[in-house]
Amino acid sequence: MTSKDGQSQVAVAAPGDPRSQLAERIAASRAFSKSPRLREFLLFVTERTVQGDLSAVNEIEIAHRIFGRGADFVPTEDSVVRVSARQLRTKLKEYFEDEGRLEPIQLEIPKGAYIPAFHPREPIPPEPPPLSHPSQPLPVRWRLALSAAILLNVALLFTVVVLLRRSSPAPPVPDTAPSLLSVLLSRANTPVHVVVSDFSLSLMRGLSTNGNSYDLDEYLAWNYRPLQPVGTTDPRVTWLWNVLRTHRITRLGDLTLLASIERTASQRVPILVRDARDVSLRDFQSGWHVVLGNPYSTPWVSLFEDQLEFRSVRDKSHGVGFLNHKPRPGETGLYSAANAEREDGVGYARVAFVPNSSGRPGVLLIGGINMVSMEAAGDFLAHPDSIRLALAALGLDRLDPLPYFELLLQTRALDNTPQGAKIVASHLLDHTR
Repeated sequence: MTSKDGQSQVAVAAPGDPRSQLAERIAASRAFSKSPRLREFLLFVTERTVQGDLSAVNEIEIAHRIFGRGADFVPTEDSVVRVSARQLRTKLKEYFEDEGRLEPIQLEIPKGAYIPAFHPREPIPPEPPPLSHPSQPLPVRWRLALSAAILLNVALLFTVVVLLRRSSPAPPVPDTAPSLLSVLLSRANTPVHVVVSDFSLSLMRGLSTNGNSYDLDEYLAWNYRPLQPVGTTDPRVTWLWNVLRTHRITRLGDLTLLASIERTASQRVPILVRDARDVSLRDFQSGWHVVLGNPYSTPWVSLFEDQLEFRSVRDKSHGVGFLNHKPRPGETGLYSAANAEREDGVGYARVAFVPNSSGRPGVLLIGGINMVSMEAAGDFLAHPDSIRLALAALGLDRLDPLPYFELLLQTRALDNTPQGAKIVASHLLDHTR
């Protein structure tokens, strides 16, 4: 943009927002290296859009701020903004076809407007290198992740089918006995956003050599470089990592639980499905949410961990499970499984109802040490006995007013199929309502 003394200044986009960071990458690309005014144009309209100041994204304001036009600027007599917008659209197309071909978000300036539009991208990756590559055999974690990626297209197709089914009106569901899940959903006074887990992220973690060193800040910035595998030149691993980095896939367990939530909600409240990659901090400032998964697969869960007394843990000393920070009589300090990857036998899951980031109801967290334990927790929540069992465990007579609470469940599974769950620990959470 141009300052009062006539010197050009580049607008600084709001930090931390993936849209701003995308604009900054584009502005720093080769496509824009010889177009300083277009860089300023792009950063200015992105900055104002991210900040919600859409009234400033108009032809007159752009002419004043970017091109130094004065108060006598008349759009019908001076086409500098319109011409530059056409050039900007061309440069953006050039960027996303070349340097930005693997960007997970696409930025466009629609014709006839100046407010940028952002769209998730699902680029088709190149064919994987042949498995007969003469390099050394892949480590076990990479072979497992590569095998999972073979199912990518099937998982994506299944997800699309489920979402298309949701777009058609469902037949009325007959009333059934209330459950803990139906009671929670019945208190929602706005549409409920169901956040499904990011299985692509879990697989990238499996490829990574840096352990569990990845946090919500990096996820917010769409920064997956800390998870990029090192120490290998195998093209299969590189191909797989790029597929996972640019594609949204979730697990069958999430879709099964989502179907249960939809059946339970029935006509009570609209259910809106969100992929974990498409959620922002702002979303949790209001409204009702159901968040599926654990911090390993859904980093948004870590946003609420400090409010909880049963906290997710995944390390060599504790295994995979939950630490009990305030054990009550009869409770232990750690609930973990010997082999969480098997998704069989005994496992653990956590169900918690907490305030959103504005301190209002409410966010329902459903997660376990693995997929099958999370499914078992969902089955427990949807069962009519869940109200009686939860009231007894929490020492309450009724759920009115609705309390904030957390339940730790011991789950059972056979052949990757949930076989039931029981409450082994429970805490009421002391949050001001």
